[in-house]
Amino acid sequence: MNLLYFRVANDHEFLMDSFKDLVPMDEHIAKEIIQDYLLNVVTDQSSGEEKYEIKQVDVNNGSFAGLSLKRRNSELHRQMLRQAGMDTAPSPDNQPDAALVEALYMACSWHGNWETLRDMEAVQRPECRGANSVHNFHPLQIRQIATELEEISDGKVECIFYSLQGTMENLHLDPNDFSLRQNSDGRMVAVVYSNMSALGYRPTFLKKYEMQMEGRRMIERSTAIKAPSLAIGISCTKKIQQLKLLTKPEVLRRFFPREEDEETIEQIQSDAMERPENYVLKPNRECGGHNYFDEKITEALQKFTLKEKAAHILMQKIASDDR
Repeated sequence: MNLLYFRVANDHEFLMDSFKDLVPMDEHIAKEIIQDYLLNVVTDQSSGEEKYEIKQVDVNNGSFAGLSLKRRNSELHRQMLRQAGMDTAPSPDNQPDAALVEALYMACSWHGNWETLRDMEAVQRPECRGANSVHNFHPLQIRQIATELEEISDGKVECIFYSLQGTMENLHLDPNDFSLRQNSDGRMVAVVYSNMSALGYRPTFLKKYEMQMEGRRMIERSTAIKAPSLAIGISCTKKIQQLKLLTKPEVLRRFFPREEDEETIEQIQSDAMERPENYVLKPNRECGGHNYFDEKITEALQKFTLKEKAAHILMQKIASDDR
C-alpha cells in the first residue's frame, strides 16, 4: 500500500485529473500511511448469515501528531494487565516514535548534511512551544523526538524549530544549487520534518496565509528531503481514496503495470470491497473534524451543491463484533 501511494504521489497527471472537481471548492488545494485494518461484520444477502471481512479503514501518508504518546499508551495497557493478574505477552510492542527518529536519521545520512529543520507548528496553534498552549503535548513530543535524534546521531544532527512563517523569516533558497539555508550562518538544511497537514486548515484558523504558502513553496523547491512532501500529502486525500479511483483494475494497473503485480492488485481490490450499510461523510480536507454522521449525512446531501458533493467522500463505517 505504501508503494501504491508513492507511485500515486509521483504521477502528476493522475493527481491533477483527480482534483479537477475539487479545485473550485478548495482554495488551499488550488494553490498547492497510517494504514488501519479492522474486522467488519457483514450479512450475506442470500443466506442472512453473518461473516467477517478485513476492511481498510483509512490511509494517511501525511503528517500526524501524538507518536511519542503511543509507546506510553502501550506501557500503560501492560501495566493494567499486570495489575489485573493477566498475561502481558499478547500486548504488542508499539514504538512509532522510534521508527520516526530512525527514518529522520536515515534521511540526514542520505542527504549528507548534518543539519535538520523541523517545522513543528500546527497552524491553529501558532505559538505551540509555549507552556500554556492549549495542546501542549505537541512541543513535549517534538522535543523528545529531537532529543533522541541528536542522541543516535552523536550530536551530528541539530534540530531547529520554525513555524511556516518563521521559515520565510529565517531561511532562504540558494539561487545556485536550490539548497535550503539559514539566514544567520548559511548552513544547509538537510531534512524538513513537518507535523502540519499538507492539506491546510479551514481559513478561519489561518494567519498570514500567503507567507505560509510561500514558505511551503520554498521548501518544496529546495533540495532538502521533505518528510512528507506536498505530493505525498495530497496523494492520500479522501478524493484519491474514493472508490472510483483506486479500486478499479484499470486504475491500479496504472501504478502496478507488471505481470507480477497482478496478485497485489487482487489483494488491494479485496481489501477495498464494501457492501455499504452505514457511512461517514468526510470532507476531502478532513484534518480530524468536520465530518457528518447519521441524520446529518442526509441533511448535508440534501443541501450540498454538486460542487460541494464533489469535495466530500462517503465512507463506510466498520461494523465490529461486540460479542
